[in-house]
Amino acid sequence: MEQQGAKTTVNIVLGGFGEIATKAHLPAIQRSDNNFRLVAIVDPNRDAALERLSHFSLSEEDIGVYQSLSSCLQDCNHYDIDAVAVCTPSTVTLDLALVAIRAGKHVLVEKPPGDWRRLREIKQMAEGQQLAFFTAYHTAACVGYPLAKSWLNKNLDSLQKVHVTWKESVKKWHPGQIWVTRKGTSAVQGCDGVLDIVFNPLSLLYALLGPLTYQESNLEVPKNWETPIAGSFNLIAANNDKGIPVTGDFAWNYEPASGAGPGEIWTIDFESSNSSVMSLQDGGNQEYVDSERVTSEPTAPYPLKPEYENIYRTFANLIETSTSSVDDTTPKLLEEIQGNAEIRSGPPYEL
Repeated sequence: MEQQGAKTTVNIVLGGFGEIATKAHLPAIQRSDNNFRLVAIVDPNRDAALERLSHFSLSEEDIGVYQSLSSCLQDCNHYDIDAVAVCTPSTVTLDLALVAIRAGKHVLVEKPPGDWRRLREIKQMAEGQQLAFFTAYHTAACVGYPLAKSWLNKNLDSLQKVHVTWKESVKKWHPGQIWVTRKGTSAVQGCDGVLDIVFNPLSLLYALLGPLTYQESNLEVPKNWETPIAGSFNLIAANNDKGIPVTGDFAWNYEPASGAGPGEIWTIDFESSNSSVMSLQDGGNQEYVDSERVTSEPTAPYPLKPEYENIYRTFANLIETSTSSVDDTTPKLLEEIQGNAEIRSGPPYEL
Protein backbone atom coordinates (compact mmCIF):
# COMPACT_ATOMS: atom_id res chain seq x y z
CA MET A 1 0.00 0.00 0.00
CA GLU A 2 1.13 3.51 -0.77
CA GLN A 3 0.82 6.52 1.47
CA GLN A 4 -0.23 9.70 -0.35
CA GLY A 5 -0.49 12.46 2.23
CA ALA A 6 -3.10 11.40 4.77
CA LYS A 7 -4.56 8.87 2.34
CA THR A 8 -3.46 5.26 1.91
CA THR A 9 -3.91 3.89 -1.60
CA VAL A 10 -4.80 0.20 -1.92
CA ASN A 11 -3.78 -1.43 -5.20
CA ILE A 12 -6.56 -3.85 -6.09
CA VAL A 13 -7.20 -6.57 -8.67
CA LEU A 14 -10.65 -7.46 -9.99
CA GLY A 15 -10.86 -11.24 -10.22
CA GLY A 16 -13.61 -11.63 -12.79
CA PHE A 17 -14.60 -8.85 -15.16
CA GLY A 18 -18.17 -9.57 -16.18
CA GLU A 19 -21.32 -7.50 -15.84
CA ILE A 20 -21.30 -6.99 -12.06
CA ALA A 21 -17.62 -6.02 -12.06
CA THR A 22 -18.02 -3.47 -14.83
CA LYS A 23 -21.33 -1.99 -13.68
CA ALA A 24 -20.75 -1.97 -9.90
CA HIS A 25 -17.20 -2.77 -8.75
CA LEU A 26 -15.16 -0.68 -11.16
CA PRO A 27 -17.23 2.51 -10.74
CA ALA A 28 -17.01 2.14 -6.94
CA ILE A 29 -13.23 1.67 -7.13
CA GLN A 30 -12.90 4.72 -9.35
CA ARG A 31 -14.65 7.07 -6.92
CA SER A 32 -12.28 9.89 -6.06
CA ASP A 33 -12.99 9.72 -2.32
CA ASN A 34 -12.07 6.08 -1.76
CA ASN A 35 -8.74 4.39 -1.14
CA PHE A 36 -8.48 2.07 -4.14
CA ARG A 37 -6.57 2.01 -7.41
CA LEU A 38 -7.30 -0.71 -9.96
CA VAL A 39 -4.03 -2.19 -11.21
CA ALA A 40 -5.18 -5.38 -12.96
CA ILE A 41 -8.17 -7.46 -14.02
CA VAL A 42 -8.49 -11.21 -14.41
CA ASP A 43 -10.86 -12.87 -16.85
CA PRO A 44 -10.53 -16.10 -18.86
CA ASN A 45 -12.06 -14.30 -21.86
CA ARG A 46 -9.28 -11.82 -22.50
CA ASP A 47 -10.77 -10.24 -25.61
CA ALA A 48 -14.10 -9.58 -23.89
CA ALA A 49 -12.30 -8.10 -20.88
CA LEU A 50 -10.33 -5.70 -23.09
CA GLU A 51 -13.54 -4.69 -24.85
CA ARG A 52 -15.22 -3.88 -21.51
CA LEU A 53 -12.16 -1.92 -20.37
CA SER A 54 -12.39 0.23 -23.49
CA HIS A 55 -15.83 1.42 -22.34
CA PHE A 56 -14.03 3.14 -19.47
CA SER A 57 -11.41 4.65 -21.79
CA LEU A 58 -8.86 2.19 -20.36
CA SER A 59 -6.51 -0.17 -22.15
CA GLU A 60 -3.86 -2.75 -21.33
CA GLU A 61 -1.37 0.09 -21.11
CA ASP A 62 -3.31 1.35 -18.09
CA ILE A 63 -4.51 -1.88 -16.48
CA GLY A 64 -2.90 -5.32 -16.47
CA VAL A 65 -5.08 -8.00 -18.10
CA TYR A 66 -4.64 -11.66 -17.13
CA GLN A 67 -6.47 -14.90 -17.79
CA SER A 68 -5.74 -16.38 -14.35
CA LEU A 69 -5.34 -14.93 -10.87
CA SER A 70 -2.22 -17.00 -10.24
CA SER A 71 -0.39 -15.48 -13.21
CA CYS A 72 -1.51 -12.01 -12.14
CA LEU A 73 -0.23 -12.44 -8.59
CA GLN A 74 3.05 -13.91 -9.79
CA ASP A 75 3.76 -10.81 -11.87
CA CYS A 76 4.73 -8.94 -8.70
CA ASN A 77 7.69 -7.20 -10.36
CA HIS A 78 5.23 -5.10 -12.32
CA TYR A 79 2.27 -4.76 -9.95
CA ASP A 80 2.34 -4.05 -6.23
CA ILE A 81 -0.94 -5.78 -5.34
CA ASP A 82 -2.56 -5.32 -1.93
CA ALA A 83 -6.05 -6.74 -2.41
CA VAL A 84 -8.27 -8.83 -4.66
CA ALA A 85 -12.01 -8.44 -5.25
CA VAL A 86 -13.44 -11.74 -6.49
CA CYS A 87 -16.53 -11.24 -8.70
CA THR A 88 -17.16 -14.64 -10.27
CA PRO A 89 -19.83 -17.35 -10.23
CA SER A 90 -19.89 -19.07 -6.83
CA THR A 91 -18.48 -22.31 -8.25
CA VAL A 92 -15.00 -20.75 -8.37
CA THR A 93 -15.23 -17.81 -5.93
CA LEU A 94 -13.63 -19.49 -2.93
CA ASP A 95 -10.94 -21.18 -5.04
CA LEU A 96 -9.78 -17.73 -6.13
CA ALA A 97 -10.13 -16.32 -2.61
CA LEU A 98 -7.85 -19.08 -1.34
CA VAL A 99 -5.24 -18.30 -4.00
CA ALA A 100 -5.27 -14.64 -2.96
CA ILE A 101 -5.12 -15.33 0.79
CA ARG A 102 -2.20 -17.71 0.32
CA ALA A 103 -0.44 -14.94 -1.60
CA GLY A 104 -0.93 -12.59 1.37
CA LYS A 105 -3.62 -10.38 -0.16
CA HIS A 106 -6.72 -8.87 1.43
CA VAL A 107 -9.86 -10.34 -0.17
CA LEU A 108 -13.40 -9.22 -0.92
CA VAL A 109 -15.82 -11.86 -2.27
CA GLU A 110 -19.06 -11.27 -4.16
CA LYS A 111 -22.29 -13.02 -3.22
CA PRO A 112 -23.12 -15.87 -3.25
CA PRO A 113 -19.66 -16.93 -2.12
CA GLY A 114 -19.92 -20.71 -2.33
CA ASP A 115 -19.87 -23.35 0.39
CA TRP A 116 -20.22 -21.85 3.89
CA ARG A 117 -17.90 -24.47 5.40
CA ARG A 118 -15.01 -23.41 3.18
CA LEU A 119 -15.93 -19.80 3.87
CA ARG A 120 -15.29 -20.39 7.58
CA GLU A 121 -11.99 -22.13 6.87
CA ILE A 122 -10.73 -19.31 4.66
CA LYS A 123 -11.77 -16.75 7.27
CA GLN A 124 -9.64 -18.55 9.85
CA MET A 125 -6.72 -18.63 7.42
CA ALA A 126 -7.06 -14.88 6.73
CA GLU A 127 -7.25 -14.05 10.42
CA GLY A 128 -4.13 -16.13 11.05
CA GLN A 129 -2.28 -13.93 8.55
CA GLN A 130 -3.89 -10.70 9.76
CA LEU A 131 -5.57 -10.17 6.41
CA ALA A 132 -8.98 -8.62 5.77
CA PHE A 133 -11.53 -11.10 4.40
CA PHE A 134 -14.89 -9.54 3.53
CA THR A 135 -18.11 -11.14 2.29
CA ALA A 136 -19.50 -8.21 0.33
CA TYR A 137 -23.24 -8.85 0.14
CA HIS A 138 -24.45 -5.72 -1.59
CA THR A 139 -28.05 -5.60 -0.29
CA ALA A 140 -26.76 -5.61 3.29
CA ALA A 141 -25.00 -2.33 2.36
CA CYS A 142 -28.20 -0.66 1.12
CA VAL A 143 -29.06 2.98 1.75
CA GLY A 144 -31.99 2.09 4.00
CA TYR A 145 -30.03 -0.13 6.37
CA PRO A 146 -29.17 2.43 9.10
CA LEU A 147 -32.74 3.81 9.07
CA ALA A 148 -34.22 0.32 9.28
CA LYS A 149 -31.86 -0.57 12.11
CA SER A 150 -32.98 2.54 14.00
CA TRP A 151 -36.67 1.60 13.61
CA LEU A 152 -35.96 -1.96 14.77
CA ASN A 153 -34.08 -0.73 17.83
CA LYS A 154 -37.30 1.00 18.89
CA ASN A 155 -39.75 -1.71 17.83
CA LEU A 156 -37.93 -5.03 18.17
CA ASP A 157 -39.75 -6.12 21.34
CA SER A 158 -43.11 -5.57 19.61
CA LEU A 159 -42.12 -6.99 16.21
CA GLN A 160 -44.70 -9.58 15.19
CA LYS A 161 -43.84 -10.70 11.69
CA VAL A 162 -41.67 -10.07 8.65
CA HIS A 163 -42.53 -10.78 5.03
CA VAL A 164 -40.22 -10.76 2.00
CA THR A 165 -41.50 -10.27 -1.55
CA TRP A 166 -38.64 -10.57 -4.04
CA LYS A 167 -39.75 -10.88 -7.66
CA GLU A 168 -37.94 -9.93 -10.82
CA SER A 169 -37.56 -10.88 -14.46
CA VAL A 170 -34.67 -13.23 -15.23
CA LYS A 171 -35.20 -12.38 -18.91
CA LYS A 172 -34.30 -8.78 -18.13
CA TRP A 173 -31.22 -9.47 -16.01
CA HIS A 174 -29.90 -12.62 -17.74
CA PRO A 175 -31.28 -12.61 -21.30
CA GLY A 176 -30.38 -15.79 -23.12
CA GLN A 177 -27.89 -16.82 -20.41
CA ILE A 178 -28.67 -20.53 -20.21
CA TRP A 179 -26.09 -21.05 -17.44
CA VAL A 180 -28.55 -19.64 -14.88
CA THR A 181 -30.79 -22.64 -15.53
CA ARG A 182 -28.00 -25.15 -14.82
CA LYS A 183 -26.33 -26.39 -11.67
CA GLY A 184 -22.73 -25.25 -11.73
CA THR A 185 -19.49 -27.09 -11.02
CA SER A 186 -15.90 -25.92 -10.86
CA ALA A 187 -15.70 -26.69 -14.58
CA VAL A 188 -19.15 -25.54 -15.68
CA GLN A 189 -20.68 -22.13 -15.05
CA GLY A 190 -24.01 -22.32 -13.28
CA CYS A 191 -25.91 -21.10 -10.25
CA ASP A 192 -28.68 -21.90 -7.80
CA GLY A 193 -31.38 -20.35 -9.95
CA VAL A 194 -33.73 -17.92 -8.23
CA LEU A 195 -31.95 -18.53 -4.92
CA ASP A 196 -29.20 -16.28 -6.26
CA ILE A 197 -31.54 -13.31 -5.74
CA VAL A 198 -33.05 -14.68 -2.50
CA PHE A 199 -29.55 -14.25 -1.07
CA ASN A 200 -30.16 -10.50 -1.20
CA PRO A 201 -33.05 -10.12 1.28
CA LEU A 202 -31.72 -12.86 3.53
CA SER A 203 -28.31 -11.22 3.87
CA LEU A 204 -30.03 -7.92 4.70
CA LEU A 205 -32.25 -9.64 7.28
CA TYR A 206 -29.19 -11.25 8.85
CA ALA A 207 -27.58 -7.81 9.16
CA LEU A 208 -30.76 -6.43 10.75
CA LEU A 209 -32.04 -9.33 12.86
CA GLY A 210 -29.18 -11.78 13.26
CA PRO A 211 -29.37 -15.51 12.40
CA LEU A 212 -32.63 -16.95 11.06
CA THR A 213 -33.79 -20.51 11.71
CA TYR A 214 -35.12 -22.64 8.86
CA GLN A 215 -38.68 -24.02 9.10
CA GLU A 216 -39.85 -25.04 5.63
CA SER A 217 -39.58 -24.10 1.94
CA ASN A 218 -41.07 -24.80 -1.47
CA LEU A 219 -39.36 -24.50 -4.84
CA GLU A 220 -40.64 -24.65 -8.41
CA VAL A 221 -38.30 -26.05 -11.08
CA PRO A 222 -39.32 -25.62 -14.75
CA LYS A 223 -39.26 -28.83 -16.75
CA ASN A 224 -36.42 -27.49 -18.92
CA TRP A 225 -34.35 -26.16 -15.98
CA GLU A 226 -32.10 -27.83 -13.39
CA THR A 227 -32.48 -24.91 -10.97
CA PRO A 228 -35.55 -23.34 -9.28
CA ILE A 229 -37.34 -20.33 -10.73
CA ALA A 230 -39.74 -19.51 -7.87
CA GLY A 231 -40.66 -20.52 -4.35
CA SER A 232 -41.38 -19.59 -0.76
CA PHE A 233 -39.93 -20.04 2.73
CA ASN A 234 -40.91 -19.96 6.39
CA LEU A 235 -38.19 -18.96 8.87
CA ILE A 236 -37.93 -17.79 12.47
CA ALA A 237 -35.91 -14.85 13.81
CA ALA A 238 -35.11 -15.37 17.49
CA ASN A 239 -34.89 -11.72 18.44
CA ASN A 240 -37.48 -11.75 21.18
CA ASP A 241 -38.88 -14.33 23.61
CA LYS A 242 -41.53 -15.70 21.25
CA GLY A 243 -39.56 -15.71 18.01
CA ILE A 244 -40.58 -13.74 14.94
CA PRO A 245 -42.06 -15.49 11.87
CA VAL A 246 -40.26 -14.54 8.67
CA THR A 247 -42.04 -15.58 5.48
CA GLY A 248 -41.12 -15.00 1.88
CA ASP A 249 -42.28 -15.37 -1.71
CA PHE A 250 -39.81 -15.06 -4.55
CA ALA A 251 -39.79 -15.47 -8.31
CA TRP A 252 -37.52 -15.09 -11.29
CA ASN A 253 -40.36 -15.43 -13.80
CA TYR A 254 -42.12 -12.25 -12.72
CA GLU A 255 -43.11 -10.14 -15.69
CA PRO A 256 -43.86 -6.54 -14.61
CA ALA A 257 -46.31 -4.66 -16.76
CA SER A 258 -44.71 -2.29 -19.24
CA GLY A 259 -45.22 1.42 -18.77
CA ALA A 260 -47.34 2.51 -15.82
CA GLY A 261 -47.99 0.10 -12.99
CA PRO A 262 -45.90 -1.99 -10.62
CA GLY A 263 -42.36 -2.85 -11.61
CA GLU A 264 -40.14 -5.50 -10.09
CA ILE A 265 -40.65 -6.07 -6.37
CA TRP A 266 -37.80 -6.10 -3.85
CA THR A 267 -39.62 -5.47 -0.57
CA ILE A 268 -39.34 -6.49 3.09
CA ASP A 269 -42.25 -5.57 5.39
CA PHE A 270 -41.89 -5.46 9.18
CA GLU A 271 -45.07 -5.36 11.29
CA SER A 272 -45.19 -4.61 15.02
CA SER A 273 -47.93 -5.17 17.58
CA ASN A 274 -48.18 -1.41 18.18
CA SER A 275 -49.55 -1.06 14.61
CA SER A 276 -46.38 0.48 13.23
CA VAL A 277 -45.25 -0.93 9.89
CA MET A 278 -41.83 -0.43 8.34
CA SER A 279 -41.24 -1.33 4.70
CA LEU A 280 -37.90 -1.56 2.91
CA GLN A 281 -38.47 -1.20 -0.83
CA ASP A 282 -36.36 -1.10 -4.00
CA GLY A 283 -33.97 -3.62 -2.47
CA GLY A 284 -33.46 -1.49 0.63
CA ASN A 285 -32.93 1.81 -1.16
CA GLN A 286 -36.19 3.22 0.19
CA GLU A 287 -37.69 3.02 3.69
CA TYR A 288 -41.32 3.71 4.53
CA VAL A 289 -42.74 3.89 8.06
CA ASP A 290 -46.53 3.76 8.30
CA SER A 291 -46.72 4.52 4.54
CA GLU A 292 -44.59 7.67 4.86
CA ARG A 293 -41.26 7.69 3.03
CA VAL A 294 -38.32 8.22 5.38
CA THR A 295 -35.42 8.10 2.91
CA SER A 296 -34.72 11.47 1.36
CA GLU A 297 -33.26 10.59 -2.05
CA PRO A 298 -34.93 8.80 -4.97
CA THR A 299 -33.65 5.37 -5.91
CA ALA A 300 -30.54 5.67 -8.08
CA PRO A 301 -30.96 4.80 -11.79
CA TYR A 302 -28.64 1.88 -11.10
CA PRO A 303 -29.68 0.80 -7.56
CA LEU A 304 -26.47 -1.14 -6.87
CA LYS A 305 -24.29 1.97 -7.23
CA PRO A 306 -24.64 3.34 -3.67
CA GLU A 307 -24.46 -0.17 -2.21
CA TYR A 308 -21.09 -0.91 -3.79
CA GLU A 309 -19.74 2.47 -2.79
CA ASN A 310 -20.63 1.55 0.81
CA ILE A 311 -19.02 -1.87 0.34
CA TYR A 312 -15.68 -0.41 -0.72
CA ARG A 313 -15.69 2.09 2.14
CA THR A 314 -16.16 -0.84 4.52
CA PHE A 315 -13.45 -2.87 2.77
CA ALA A 316 -11.00 0.04 3.12
CA ASN A 317 -11.68 0.18 6.87
CA LEU A 318 -11.22 -3.59 7.22
CA ILE A 319 -7.90 -3.43 5.37
CA GLU A 320 -6.77 -0.54 7.57
CA THR A 321 -7.36 -2.67 10.70
CA SER A 322 -6.51 -6.07 9.13
CA THR A 323 -9.82 -7.52 10.29
CA SER A 324 -12.47 -9.70 8.65
CA SER A 325 -16.22 -9.38 8.26
CA VAL A 326 -17.76 -12.67 7.16
CA ASP A 327 -21.42 -13.72 7.03
CA ASP A 328 -21.37 -17.50 6.63
CA THR A 329 -24.89 -17.80 8.08
CA THR A 330 -26.74 -16.64 4.96
CA PRO A 331 -25.16 -19.21 2.59
CA LYS A 332 -25.85 -21.91 5.20
CA LEU A 333 -29.51 -20.86 5.34
CA LEU A 334 -29.75 -20.90 1.52
CA GLU A 335 -28.37 -24.43 1.58
CA GLU A 336 -31.12 -25.45 4.03
CA ILE A 337 -33.84 -23.77 1.94
CA GLN A 338 -32.62 -25.59 -1.16
CA GLY A 339 -31.77 -28.95 0.41
CA ASN A 340 -34.99 -29.37 2.42
CA ALA A 341 -37.52 -27.84 0.03
CA GLU A 342 -40.62 -29.52 -1.30
CA ILE A 343 -39.98 -29.46 -5.05
CA ARG A 344 -42.75 -29.03 -7.61
CA SER A 345 -42.32 -29.25 -11.37
CA GLY A 346 -43.33 -26.18 -13.33
CA PRO A 347 -43.99 -25.52 -17.01
CA PRO A 348 -41.01 -24.94 -19.31
CA TYR A 349 -39.63 -21.43 -19.22
CA GLU A 350 -37.52 -20.01 -22.04
CA LEU A 351 -35.06 -17.17 -21.52
